[in-house]
Amino acid sequence: MALDSALKLDNNYIQSMVSAGRNYKFISCHIQSMHPGVRGISERSVRRYCKRYNIGRMRDQKLDASVTQAIQEVGPSYGVKTMMGYINFNGLVVGLVRLRDSLKRSHPDYYEMRRNNTVRHTNPSPYSAAYFGNKLHVDQNEKLVAYEVTHIVFIDG
Repeated sequence: MALDSALKLDNNYIQSMVSAGRNYKFISCHIQSMHPGVRGISERSVRRYCKRYNIGRMRDQKLDASVTQAIQEVGPSYGVKTMMGYINFNGLVVGLVRLRDSLKRSHPDYYEMRRNNTVRHTNPSPYSAAYFGNKLHVDQNEKLVAYEVTHIVFIDG
């Protein structure tokens, strides 16, 4: 049974959820919770409904505006993955590739600055040990804390 024959839904309602970045599974579960016991509200039915009525995802201009607003709130230092977490936390679901492209389009100078920033990839001080045991690496394992067992291991660097 198709979604439009199962329920008489407003296209604007579905469009608003799709534009907000909600996926088909979320929309299906949401409609099922509003109309329990009604059949034909599967994820596939929602996908077909959106295709039939040309209901699409958020346009690039709106995504760029959301990314610009997020950059104004948190600053230019957030990378793609951190920005994705921030945007998802604010209720906007978008893919990693689309978000990366949006960051490139909306603020290319910030994108290049993050891409070329090698400070966090370099070791700030050269590593040298004058003699054996001068620098020890410590590993502490507390997986058996419930039994009051703790392993502490030192290894020469």
